[in-house]
Amino acid sequence: MSTSPPPTPPSRTPGNQERRFKDITSPCEWIEDYRPGGFHPVHLGDLFNDGQFKVIRKLGEGAYSTVWLAHDLRNSRYVALKILISENTEETSHELRVLHHLAKVAPQDGIRYVTQLLTDFEHKGPNGIHKCLVFEPMGPSVNSMVYELPQFKPRKYGMKIRYPPKIAKRILLQSLQGLAFLHENGVAHGDFQPGNILFSVQSIDCLDEASLRQEENVQTESISPPVERLDGKQDKWAPRYLCFAQPLAPYASVSENLRVKLSDMGGAYFLNDPPKKPVTPLGLRAPELVLMGEVDKSLDIWSFGCLVFGLVTGQPLFCIPAYNDKTEEDDDHILELQAKLGPLPDVLYSHWETSSRYYTKDRKLYNCQLGGVGEGEEPLMLEQTSMEEAFDLTNPDLTDEEAGKVKRLIRRILQYDPSKRPMIKDILCDPWWRQVVLVLLQYCERPRKILGTVVELPAAAPGNADEYNGKSHLGQISALIGHPPQSLMSSGQRTSMVCKLDGELKNHGLVPAPADSSFENTISCMSGNEKLRFVRFTERMVKWSPQERSTARELLDDPWLYEDFPQD
Repeated sequence: MSTSPPPTPPSRTPGNQERRFKDITSPCEWIEDYRPGGFHPVHLGDLFNDGQFKVIRKLGEGAYSTVWLAHDLRNSRYVALKILISENTEETSHELRVLHHLAKVAPQDGIRYVTQLLTDFEHKGPNGIHKCLVFEPMGPSVNSMVYELPQFKPRKYGMKIRYPPKIAKRILLQSLQGLAFLHENGVAHGDFQPGNILFSVQSIDCLDEASLRQEENVQTESISPPVERLDGKQDKWAPRYLCFAQPLAPYASVSENLRVKLSDMGGAYFLNDPPKKPVTPLGLRAPELVLMGEVDKSLDIWSFGCLVFGLVTGQPLFCIPAYNDKTEEDDDHILELQAKLGPLPDVLYSHWETSSRYYTKDRKLYNCQLGGVGEGEEPLMLEQTSMEEAFDLTNPDLTDEEAGKVKRLIRRILQYDPSKRPMIKDILCDPWWRQVVLVLLQYCERPRKILGTVVELPAAAPGNADEYNGKSHLGQISALIGHPPQSLMSSGQRTSMVCKLDGELKNHGLVPAPADSSFENTISCMSGNEKLRFVRFTERMVKWSPQERSTARELLDDPWLYEDFPQD
């Protein structure tokens, strides 16, 4: 072994002749990325931020960071420590700006829908200065957690790996709420995909470190074999071993109590300052991004439509591999779009510069071979399968009626024209989420409108409209929820015209109400626990005091919204 120190590796991805290490086939980050500007070498037990954070387990890795479970020794809690590559300073600063913005404008909502940033600091290592972000610990991504479900263990050939419909539906609704939160606060996610939606975990702070610590043992397949240089020298830029990712799957819930949050704001952007080139995965790109480079929040909506298809069926709607030739990459995507969703509108088609390789002048498909038909070759034609046909081919675990609702929802979202795509609030009103509930949410500030969905209010008597709108309407409300409180009566300018001092309504008989009026008695279309949950849900909205009414966002978490998740 040579005793002279090795030269400093280049701060770029090495070519084949510049590789320093023997191959490591373990499922980890690429060892050659441990170089100036790249990953920071981490070993189990390492301390960060002046001894505050002790690394005990690897949670995952990506192209720009490694993520570790660390013991916060100062605050007696566990955290997720995200250590970014040192050359990624601009992107990191942008992610921090977005996270700090969300924490400032909506701290409570942010905790519910986006992984919580606890603190951040810088760490100097052999490969440069690394930004370190400290988050609440989270479980696996939606992309990987499905493989942890017991019904897929042991995995067998031909298994359809996908979430049960009720789980997929809950994941989709919560992730849509997360997108709504971002958009309402001036941010687009930009990289909305299953890998960036994480399951929450139960509290692990009460667990001792030993129960969570990753073993430093090659035999248990916890770490890789020792890292070795080709020249036999010691390398100060790389770790002695690589750790296999061990997500916190055992502590995540995939049941009626599941919670998911959006993560990885590295691709997020402010709506008033979109990037020229977002980081959206190939298969989730909207057509206007592929052909025209247009970027706005509707890209998130398109990605969500693709996610609905993917989570319900277990298959991606558009499977676009990476090509060396970007033109062929885009062509493949456009061919897939037209096969699944139909012809492009003229405004988009006119931006497809290579359309003649595949379509005649009158826009008839004659070839599916990427790059066009070579000299002496015959055109390649492939069977064209619509989105609906592709959906049905996966045999989703749905009734025909519900499958129809899902397909209509996907079709409604995946509009070629961004201006025609539904807003998030419109998607939330889709029949698949239970239309009646979300219509109620839109009118939670008007008791009469809510009551109108529960009990039919009588029409105003001719010539008596003002009287009905005042006394009789209040009479109906009082019959259902009791007399108005004194605090409300004392603040009303016309209270004495309508109510007695004890809160009883004057001339109450104008609109007779049965003595046994109640929400339960006015509802005949439900029974049992379903009816009870609906009554509780409605009572959260119909309150005399506006301050006591639940917000629309709180109501979206009500058990009645999820008919498949009774919480009796």
